[in-house]
Amino acid sequence: MLKKLAQIIAIALLLVGTVTLPALAASTHSISGTVTLNGVTLKGVSVTIQGTAFSSVTDGLGNYHIASVPAGTSGTLVPKLINYSFSPVNIKFLSLAADLTAQNFKATLASSGLYSISGTITVGGIGLAGVKVAFSTYSALTNSVGVYTISNIPGGTTAKIVPSLAGYAFTPVYISISNLGANLVNENFTAAVLLTVSGKITDKASGLPLGGVTVTLGSLSAVSSATTGAYTLRNIPVGTSGTLTASLAGKTFTPPTITITNLLVSLHSQDFVAAP
Repeated sequence: MLKKLAQIIAIALLLVGTVTLPALAASTHSISGTVTLNGVTLKGVSVTIQGTAFSSVTDGLGNYHIASVPAGTSGTLVPKLINYSFSPVNIKFLSLAADLTAQNFKATLASSGLYSISGTITVGGIGLAGVKVAFSTYSALTNSVGVYTISNIPGGTTAKIVPSLAGYAFTPVYISISNLGANLVNENFTAAVLLTVSGKITDKASGLPLGGVTVTLGSLSAVSSATTGAYTLRNIPVGTSGTLTASLAGKTFTPPTITITNLLVSLHSQDFVAAP
């Protein structure tokens, strides 16, 4: 009898050892939504579960997504972006049991959160008119004395101030502004005229225009037109010095080179004649 009982216990223990109990995985959920400003999605809004490290920042479509929030969590969603207020101010949730979606907020820009950027652009010490100065999606043109003012820029904007005008280069190329929080003045630039060098290539034997000739000056180059033989090197800084050369396989040129010294005005009629 005892022997039989021992056999039953042994079999029971063997069966217990072969049974696999299901693993209890930790359960988490996500919280998501969209933030808009006047019906347009708003990027860069931080949405946080107050008092925790769980947070997300809205993307280019105004969407945020807080992942891996433990099941059973209760808390308060709080949006934040400098110089903006939100409706609702926050969203409370209790005992998170599933993914929460459409936890949306509407933003309003505080009137005191609009700023301006201004400065002067000069060339040779004189104000330069008509320069477009851009900062993010905001821009302005310099007036007759070279002054610009970009207005109504939302606080917190991060971007580069970039001037542009055909035929000019600017120093500095741009000015970086991070998290705009006040009116900025004296964001100034100096302009320099960009010059051109042009001419014509002809074939000695026929006297006709010769296309496909590469003309170089330093790192700049241009190719002569197949119909007119004309070439134009553009965007050359004032004061440039160097050697102007023409090249085409199977051809030699007269003159072999043209020397440019301290370029102060655009040059024309810098011509070459090609021979076999």
